[in-house]
Amino acid sequence: MSKTPHVLVFPPLTELQVPSALYGRSTERWKILAHVVAAHVRQASMNQRASVVLRPGEAPRLSIIGWFSHEEAAHIRTAIPWFINALSRLRLVDYTQVEVDCILLGESLRDRLQDQFLEDASFVGIPRGGTVVLGLLGYVLDLDQTQIHPQDLTSGPLIVVDDCFLSGARLARFLEEHPSATEVVAVGLYAHPDLRTAVEQNRPRVKDCVTAWDLTDYAPEIYGDDYEAWKARWDRRETGPRLWTGITEHLYFPWGEPDYGIWNSETEQTDRAWTVAPPDRSLEARFSGQRGSEGAVQIQRPASGAISVPPEVFYATFSDHVLIGATGSEECLELDGSAADFWMALVTCETISEAKVVLQRKYDIEPERLKSDLRAFVETLADRQFLETEGSVDAISF
Repeated sequence: MSKTPHVLVFPPLTELQVPSALYGRSTERWKILAHVVAAHVRQASMNQRASVVLRPGEAPRLSIIGWFSHEEAAHIRTAIPWFINALSRLRLVDYTQVEVDCILLGESLRDRLQDQFLEDASFVGIPRGGTVVLGLLGYVLDLDQTQIHPQDLTSGPLIVVDDCFLSGARLARFLEEHPSATEVVAVGLYAHPDLRTAVEQNRPRVKDCVTAWDLTDYAPEIYGDDYEAWKARWDRRETGPRLWTGITEHLYFPWGEPDYGIWNSETEQTDRAWTVAPPDRSLEARFSGQRGSEGAVQIQRPASGAISVPPEVFYATFSDHVLIGATGSEECLELDGSAADFWMALVTCETISEAKVVLQRKYDIEPERLKSDLRAFVETLADRQFLETEGSVDAISF
């Protein structure tokens, strides 16, 4: 699978889009966010020649730079806007909130179902979030241990528990895998009201669908006039069982985040959306064997002086190579050898004189030749808008 260089730049992010409750309150939040993205990039590309570049400052920016196949680059381009939008729809559910939700859910079940029904019912959690919720719900409802995950699911009514119902796909698959259960109640912490209605209307075996809280559908707000067309496109796609189409809050539970499917228009298939929580805030991420982000984040410090990197330009170093790209441009410049050394000397040294000293030590060439080569290099990259200078290049003393 051939890989080509890519520079994929995130849109600008604000502090409000990077919640302190998840990423911390200090400036370290941006590094944490960069490492979350880097772990996904590593997982998608399965190679070490990819980095997330963080440019700190008053308006921090992120970019993804590396060598990717067409399919890998298409996945990343699809995942970035969903990831950003998910941050704006984030709903954090900590353990304390889960306990409160389970108490509310238990009260709702007692209000909706007769005591005898609850005593006769078997309870099954859909792995893995559903099993966590069922464990807590067992205390709230004071369930007998024989009612939880029994061998025989046909002896009475069945209550199926999950942490949330989004599209209804997990519930639909469970019902297909357990056709013998004739009377079912679907139970979860979160769902959109229309999803609950769809479950009861489209799955006759489901007597009721009960949740502790309602979710909001943000799809009409996100897609505006294109909402109906967007919904119709999703409903036509062969993506497995789906009882409802919408975009709700992005839920975060302490054990993990639900799987969200996003449509990749380049490959015309459903991709798995990126999770947003740092590994130390998610049991699933911490123990899933997901590739780490060590060494996958580079910090691009703002350059100042006669020669600097424009705000819209990002670069990353890989051994003796440098990849450079700009916001809104498909062009990606790959430097190696002396060109890579020239770039790094110019962007890391405080003055041109310091850069010349570094290069002179490495290449041991005549000062006049170095001055000429350095000027030509800056002129070329300034013309292509990868470098910017104070005034004309001719006015700079090399």
